[in-house]
Amino acid sequence: MNIIIAPLVGAGIGYVTNAIAIKMLFRPVKPVYIGKWRLPFTPGLIPKEKARLAQSIGEAVGENLLNEEALRDALLSNETKAKLRGTLTDALERGAACEDTLLGCLKKLIGDEQAGQGVDRTRSFIADYLAERLIEADLGATAARSVTDGIKKKTPDGIADFLSKVLDGRLKQNAAQQIQTAVNGYVERHAREVVLGAVDGEAEKLLNARVCDLAQQYADRLPELVDGLVGLYEKLLTDGLERLLNAIDLTAIVRARIESTENEEIERMIFQVVDKELKAIIYLGGLLGFVMGLVTLIF
Repeated sequence: MNIIIAPLVGAGIGYVTNAIAIKMLFRPVKPVYIGKWRLPFTPGLIPKEKARLAQSIGEAVGENLLNEEALRDALLSNETKAKLRGTLTDALERGAACEDTLLGCLKKLIGDEQAGQGVDRTRSFIADYLAERLIEADLGATAARSVTDGIKKKTPDGIADFLSKVLDGRLKQNAAQQIQTAVNGYVERHAREVVLGAVDGEAEKLLNARVCDLAQQYADRLPELVDGLVGLYEKLLTDGLERLLNAIDLTAIVRARIESTENEEIERMIFQVVDKELKAIIYLGGLLGFVMGLVTLIF
């Protein structure tokens, strides 16, 4: 009986103590008091150290697991871009059968209000961009050169020489400068208004066109369109990923999320991930207790 009982008792002790130790990682959730005296090991280790664990996990996720380099490698990998290209191609091919207008499809996809706001923002962005490019183009200088070159071409050589001698070169330069200033001033004042009018006209045609008609019209340019969208995705991530990560602060998000999660939910998630491993520790405790029981018989 001693040979049987000692190993079994050792196994039972090892099994129960490991099971209790694992349970004490999560329970009790709150401190337990007897009068004013708090029982030791209450609350459990994870509830007690929840804030510190949240900070550590947040830093591990934000600085190591989901840092800029890791996200860039994942989001800009050849596999990800190939999946995106396939998804875009399938979406465009499915959309080719749609007889609704482009605006109607947008409203169905994201809602009337969001579609209207998106269209307005896109119009404004395009108009601002083109207006800035017009202002930077210095059309006044081009107009001044065109005027002076046109006068030279249409003026007979003899008269042109006479005017060159009679008129001061500085006077001609001032005239060209006045033309340049006047044209540039007009462009700066009215560029956005003119461009916005043109953009609105083209946008109206595009938004009211049926998707199937657009798909048929640009069917031969579908691969080029997909490549352009993938290139835009790559450019946006390349240029803006660092700013995006700085803005969202993954470390703070993960920390706040863990701190706001109920202790019971954290326990459930941990067991969901490492349930087999924790049970193996309990069984290992029983096995070690059984072995120690046998050792006591020998010695």
